[in-house]
Amino acid sequence: MKLDHIPYVPGDVILIEGLFQDTLEPFLEEHGESVSFLHMDADLYSSTNYVLSTLADAGRIVKGTIIEFDEVFYQDTAHTLLDDEHRAYLKFMEDYDVKVRWLHFFQRTRRGRRATTRASLIIEEFNS
Repeated sequence: MKLDHIPYVPGDVILIEGLFQDTLEPFLEEHGESVSFLHMDADLYSSTNYVLSTLADAGRIVKGTIIEFDEVFYQDTAHTLLDDEHRAYLKFMEDYDVKVRWLHFFQRTRRGRRATTRASLIIEEFNS
């Protein structure tokens, strides 16, 4: 959904408009700390993969980082399962020799047949 204006958020929250590929690296240049909590709601494989690999390469994902995937699985119809965020997670695990512990899975149904699975994990070992 496209909004006509940026919604109100609390004063300690900063919203940044734009594509991950255009905004993430300048954000990292301004903020040097590691990521404590990452909420991934990128939907697409390419975007999810970009965020995970960029953060990993910058040394921002560390032991103890919690990652929540908004739609680790998304079932559009009874016959269609989309797994873009999950595929990006698997590539991240393989590329960076990551060990995780899954914290929770939550499945919800939207608009009748559309089901999504939200999941979160904690990084237990990161050997980039």
